[in-house]
Amino acid sequence: MTRKLAEVMTDFISANTESSPDPSRLPPPAVARPAYGHNKDGHKDCKQLVVGNVARPDGIPIQVDVNDGNFDDTVWSHRTLRELPGLLQAPAKVLFVADCKAIQQKTLDLLYTEDIWFVSRLPNTFKVGRSVKLRALAAADWTALGRLANEPKSSTYDIWETKETIQDHTVRLIVVKSSALVNKARAKVLARQATLGVRWDREAKHLHRKFFHCEVDAQKAWTEWQTTSAAWKWWTGTGELKSVERRHRREGGGGLETVTEWYWEITRGVGNSETVKQETLLESLFVLIANAPEHSAKDALMAYKRQTAVEQDHHILKGPLGVAPLLLKDPDKITPDVYLVSMAVLIWQVMQ
Repeated sequence: MTRKLAEVMTDFISANTESSPDPSRLPPPAVARPAYGHNKDGHKDCKQLVVGNVARPDGIPIQVDVNDGNFDDTVWSHRTLRELPGLLQAPAKVLFVADCKAIQQKTLDLLYTEDIWFVSRLPNTFKVGRSVKLRALAAADWTALGRLANEPKSSTYDIWETKETIQDHTVRLIVVKSSALVNKARAKVLARQATLGVRWDREAKHLHRKFFHCEVDAQKAWTEWQTTSAAWKWWTGTGELKSVERRHRREGGGGLETVTEWYWEITRGVGNSETVKQETLLESLFVLIANAPEHSAKDALMAYKRQTAVEQDHHILKGPLGVAPLLLKDPDKITPDVYLVSMAVLIWQVMQ
């Protein structure tokens, strides 16, 4: 029997400040302090506050936290997870939906300790993600979902699911193929290939400048480069081993001597089309990590897509309502201003 489900979305943003307050005017410890931190808007020159938001699937905020500018979003996620049951005040199972930055080892442990269902995107830092994608591409039992929205130009989706053990926890991994990612994937892969082409040339130039005392050492250097450099996966190339007579001073003195040395003449060839093809397929996929046993893979994907609700709240917060940048002279008033604008977001969403 399906239990009542309380679904919540979370997100974490930067709210920039553009001021240098007098240290004597800094806010008391109970008020969030502007500070330099990892700025999600790219404004590294600005101090900031960081705002955590918990929202319903319809975008209505449930809780807003304003924190110091250098506050760790992982710490906020853990604190929020512990507070969720009391925050919702309902005898329901909690489904925690967050972006990939929320999924770390300690977070997974806490989710299972607190018995919270979750759906998130598997971070690229998990090596299992690539292997699961490769298995999915080789599988024949994909499920075609088609369009999940009513718009005629909306993306189509296909899914493939498996189970894996990650950090002693059995999780569901749902590989998702999105039509919207295909063109973006190819452009991203070609850009990566171009970057590695520059790397290939740089490494080739470095090897070309080396002279070897024997042919065997030169061959070993060529083989080592081919087997250890990632650039060779993306590009082909040829090398011609040549010899040259060079004069060196004898060891221990005694004048000059002529010795035969070896070096490589190297030419980069064409790109590896098979690598481009495979990497484009992999980039057109993303992997969801979940543990809700009563959720179908389609339900998990739709829940993850509703993450845009809380992102829309932050778009309103930082766009039409203009909470960033903050142009307040008195730092004591920055935190109250963020809460005030968050109340406006709440009212706006209720009106919708």
